[in-house]
Amino acid sequence: MFSCPSCGQNLTRKQSGYGVFWACEGCGHWLIGFSILRRTLEEAFFIRFSQEIRNSGEGRRTACPTCSKPMNQVSLGTVNVPLDPLVCKKCNVAWLSLGERAALPIQPPPSPAQPEPEASTLSNLPPEAARLAALHEVELISERAKRENQFDASHLPYWQKALAIIGLPIQDEDRTSSPFPWFTAGLVLTTTAASIYFFRDRRSPDYYGFIPREFDRYGGLTFFSNFFVHGGWGHLFGNMYFLFIFGRVVEEKIGWYGLLALLALSTAFGNVLTLCFDPLSDIPHIGASGGIAGVLLFYGFAFPGKKIVFFMGGTYGLMMPRLIRIPAWAALLLWVILQIFGISFQTAGMSTISYSSHLGGLGAGLFFWILWKWKNSGGLVKVEG
Repeated sequence: MFSCPSCGQNLTRKQSGYGVFWACEGCGHWLIGFSILRRTLEEAFFIRFSQEIRNSGEGRRTACPTCSKPMNQVSLGTVNVPLDPLVCKKCNVAWLSLGERAALPIQPPPSPAQPEPEASTLSNLPPEAARLAALHEVELISERAKRENQFDASHLPYWQKALAIIGLPIQDEDRTSSPFPWFTAGLVLTTTAASIYFFRDRRSPDYYGFIPREFDRYGGLTFFSNFFVHGGWGHLFGNMYFLFIFGRVVEEKIGWYGLLALLALSTAFGNVLTLCFDPLSDIPHIGASGGIAGVLLFYGFAFPGKKIVFFMGGTYGLMMPRLIRIPAWAALLLWVILQIFGISFQTAGMSTISYSSHLGGLGAGLFFWILWKWKNSGGLVKVEG
């Protein structure tokens, strides 16, 4: 299944009189093969189109939905009628917006009564030639599947590869046209400044952390204040990285009011579940990970097709260390499984990580996602301001 590089939604397979193509129901883009365009466009225009593709340079634009490499932009229009579609020369596909499709000169669709040439080609061949043609088709399908599953990280900048190698996930996407996430960036800076200030006093976790046995301190303020307290530079950097990388996309989806509500709800729910697991504990729980867990769940549900890149080390010589790319829903599922296993280590006193706050944040994120879906389907709950 392909996903839209612009909005992250899964592309839908469509059938037309010209052949099969893939459409994004969210932003209206279409992924169309060159073979379909050859039957669709006027012959003179397609010849010019093919020449422009051959002359186009190295891809520098949006990632191809098929192979994830940057696509090329070809110029076919004029000053009055701009037409600059994106193409992938490796996959022989074009990525077209609604306006670009409207500007293309097309032929009349083939008559439904006339069989398409491809449907009768094999039946008209001699048996041996038909067998060879079928084997060739199988090889093409196998090669296409291999290309879709193989991840080439050559288009990623070195700093992203470095982050992946040290264990941090990165998003394989093109966000050059997205608005700057002012709220997410501001929250990251505020939390960083507060945490650095609290580093000066080792008693800060006791003052502002969430202690289950004293959950009602300061009128319950610690249900939220522990978000701004961290145990060290590594703890702070990891949480702020996750908050910015995934929070900025969620902010673009639901607005800053929605992201603020999601973080507050997830942080509080994470502390509530921690209280339920061990109400007599006097250990302060600190960090923004409970709130971020809710953001991760919302991200995984809202953008299941977006690709996340991880570094996988070699395993007993069976596999070379490499970067792998998986859908966001799969990355979320793996992370949830880790939290479920981790809760047993927390309850046994074998881990200092508050897995209970992560699970509580996930539950809040799921609840928020349901409310958001209800609101967008005509419900009365308002998420954005």
